Amino acid sequence: MALRKGETVALVILGHIRGHGCRDLLVYCGSGRCHHSATMNADWLPDETPVRSLCRRMMCTKCGMIGADVRPDWGAARQQTARRGDFLAARALIILYALWRAACRPDSRHLK
Repeated sequence: MALRKGETVALVILGHIRGHGCRDLLVYCGSGRCHHSATMNADWLPDETPVRSLCRRMMCTKCGMIGADVRPDWGAARQQTARRGDFLAARALIILYALWRAACRPDSRHLK
């Protein structure tokens, strides 16, 4: 990532946050009076797009103000990870239960 003149940290790009499982953006109106917010799916934007560059391009659908605060929606990414974690935990329990049943069930080959 290239640094702009005067910046000390690299820009956060959509490809980076997608790599961490975040696919949505939170958009807050830049007006001090409106307080409107929305969630936006960013899958249609290229990976090289800096999140900061989207701020000045957003327009509030409530008051018409151009300019917004745009941030990654980590809440949705956490919910997806938790769902996947619950699925994997349930699958592991099913496998452990099957192994336990197989170990506890008398096998006719060993009884002879």
